[in-house]
Amino acid sequence: MVDVPYKRTRVKISGATGQNAIDMLVDKGPDDFTIIVDGLEIPVISAKLQRCANTAAAGWTATVAFDDIDDDLLEVLTPYRYPEATCYIGGKLMCSGRLYSVAPELADGGRICVLEGFSYTIDLVDSTSEPPYERQNITLLQRALELVAPFDITIDARLKVDPKFSRITMGATETIFAHLAKLAGQRGVIISSTVRGELLLIHASNVWDVLGASVGTLDEGETPVTKFGAKFDGRKRFSQYRVWNKSPGVKYARRAKGTSYTSVDERVPILRRSTIQARESPSGDISKIAERKRSKQMIEALTIEFPVSSWYAPNGELWRENTIVTVRSKTMFIPEGFDFLIKAVNYEFDSNGTLATLSLVPPQVFTGEPVDEPWLEATDTIRAARVARFL
Repeated sequence: MVDVPYKRTRVKISGATGQNAIDMLVDKGPDDFTIIVDGLEIPVISAKLQRCANTAAAGWTATVAFDDIDDDLLEVLTPYRYPEATCYIGGKLMCSGRLYSVAPELADGGRICVLEGFSYTIDLVDSTSEPPYERQNITLLQRALELVAPFDITIDARLKVDPKFSRITMGATETIFAHLAKLAGQRGVIISSTVRGELLLIHASNVWDVLGASVGTLDEGETPVTKFGAKFDGRKRFSQYRVWNKSPGVKYARRAKGTSYTSVDERVPILRRSTIQARESPSGDISKIAERKRSKQMIEALTIEFPVSSWYAPNGELWRENTIVTVRSKTMFIPEGFDFLIKAVNYEFDSNGTLATLSLVPPQVFTGEPVDEPWLEATDTIRAARVARFL
């Protein structure tokens, strides 16, 4: 049974959508989840928003009610209009882009519609490009600018250095984001989006440089920590990450000197090997590519989904990606606590209240530095104490 709130007032809010959307809605409470489409605020029954440090677009879903006498609402929900849409959490702008998906249905309590919106940058995730598919002596930012220009999307580039690629190629069916992500991975650059839907290019080392103090400590069993579990999956890690720099026309890459490099994960005690090719980069770059490949795989392997019963960190601010939080948990083998980087935040709203799920990783996975794995260090401490008792 779905409670369909037909009688809620819908309000036109000037300036609340578009790339210049206002930063703050002053009349909203801290637990309000607000969706605005074409300037029309639409009350939600339930909703979710995800922001992630290393994906090109933020996205939200919302279940709303509608009837056939609300002309303003019917207009903005008309399928395939691609109207501008924004999402606010606690009155704060969190995602600016468009409404892409409209899924109406007849429920027990009346008509409802499930909406999906994304940052403007989602068009780069879905779209391919026009020729030329091969470019020479071009930087990552230059390549991004020429591919993004037709979409009228702004690029926020925070790059310390931006060396040129001697040669790059792009498949005719390859999406723009996939192409840029491949290049970015070879330069240690993270591709993300801003709250205004701009494409964000930032060096992983820059993220580490701007990280401040922990936003607070989460203790297992105390508010706002809810039930949770972690899975440490050994199949997501490899002991060797090998990169081949095989040029087109070279049939046997093994015969060429200096064409491969292997990055080693010393925490994996068995042989597990992953191999990739990096044709766009000279041989001198492949060691960095291998290290970044290892870091990327470790991001996936070491991410822990951690639910909390509030949108707000202990310091009173909204949970945000690219910030640090301290967690103390015997369940996760870190009873003494560890400082995690928040890679992503999922905000949820429904009739039961608010919930956030934090995607936590050791901070070093983005920088290529040796990764602190607190669960291993904790077991090392236990072993040492055990040995000491018998001495």
